[in-house]
Amino acid sequence: MKRKMSHAMPAFSVFVLLGVVSLWATGNLHIGPLVFTSAVSHERAAADGCTDAACPDDHGTNDGWADAACLDDHAGHKHATAPTDIDAILKMNCEHVVLIADCDECRYEVGLVKIGPRVSQALLEIETLSERNMGGSLKLTGRIELDQTRVAEVAPAAAGRVVAIEKLLGQKVKAGDVLAVIQSAELGQAKADYLEAKARLELARTTFAREKQLYEKKITSHADFLTAESELRRSEAALSALEKRLNLFGLDAAQIAAVDEDRDNGHFAQLVVRAASDGTIIEQNVTLGKLVDSTETLYTVADLSSLWVWCDLYERDLAAIHARFAEGGGIKAGIRVAALPNKIFDGTLDLIDTKLNARTRTARVRLSVGNPDGVLKAGMFADARVAQNDGPMVTVAPKTAVMSDAGKSFVFQQIQDDLWLRRDVVTGREYDGYVEIVGSLPADARVVAKGAFMLKSDVLREKMGAGCAH
Repeated sequence: MKRKMSHAMPAFSVFVLLGVVSLWATGNLHIGPLVFTSAVSHERAAADGCTDAACPDDHGTNDGWADAACLDDHAGHKHATAPTDIDAILKMNCEHVVLIADCDECRYEVGLVKIGPRVSQALLEIETLSERNMGGSLKLTGRIELDQTRVAEVAPAAAGRVVAIEKLLGQKVKAGDVLAVIQSAELGQAKADYLEAKARLELARTTFAREKQLYEKKITSHADFLTAESELRRSEAALSALEKRLNLFGLDAAQIAAVDEDRDNGHFAQLVVRAASDGTIIEQNVTLGKLVDSTETLYTVADLSSLWVWCDLYERDLAAIHARFAEGGGIKAGIRVAALPNKIFDGTLDLIDTKLNARTRTARVRLSVGNPDGVLKAGMFADARVAQNDGPMVTVAPKTAVMSDAGKSFVFQQIQDDLWLRRDVVTGREYDGYVEIVGSLPADARVVAKGAFMLKSDVLREKMGAGCAH
């Protein structure tokens, strides 16, 4: 029995020792005087007037027991309560007697975050609240193409050799801008013919005037007078025809009148190729010294501010789209591309093809989409959502803009270039990456669409253990 006890005692001692070490490691065993606050907490409390002589008890002594006021680092310190008016917030003073918007320690208490414009441009994406139709939609896929009504192919009016190139691929041009210059024998011959016809007309006028005087004085016959008159009419017609021919080469009335002056300046046979419309040069097929003819396209100029999206519509969906299309005015649609997944471009379905693809059982539909910034490119694949019915127009924000905490939803509204404010919101229906915002925000409010979590971390720093040192 004694031998058994002698073996049991060491084992029991080891068990007790392990238990004590486990309790101490988990913080459930305190060795020494029981203290509820750390030295750091006492220093913070002393700095803020939360304690007198290291939190004395009722007897004026410090026996290591901290009272309730000292247990809270913020005892005696009241955080600011954020008013709802933005102007009032910007005029608020914090406890440090400075504007709360300028106080790095207190700003977060009213939901303000300050980030420099350069940093915000790099880390945040901003969107303005918009109005959208929250009715049902039909999803289509397609490809972006040029608006063919805004494309112009530029070809020379005559054959010749390229002697100058004024505009290059990718440059923006205006209607009438010089694109290239061609030395053209055909133009030179047309100008020479014009000058010859002009000289014959001057001679015919002089002859007719003389014959008219002689006829009136009964010196010449009536037949001679009529011959001179006929020659004058032929000369006028020939000159007019040659003027029209020069018009076909791109010369206006002023340039035609100056043809005689071009004989000695080296530009007599130079054909100027001009842009037919405003736009961007999207194709260039011309090099210096190249021989070209009138059937060859030298430049293609396109207005890229508006594009087409061609999509395939299944036969089963034709009836619903036809019904809406018959109402007139086109059907509103939202268009997205992979390059800009968070941006929706407004488009309009304005054409349904007259034939059905027998193999795929689909009909092509055309959507017109604005592209004022030029971010959409011909050839991109696109997804389109076409509204199937007219639901209510509501104010929406990107779904990624809405944060939540403690059961409340909120967004960050930009109120200055470097200042953002947490605004509590009531959300409604969700649709296609957007969520309805019910009241509380102006219709033109700019909110953080991407990167809002970084701002959320700042305004919730107290909850995360990094609040102000009070």
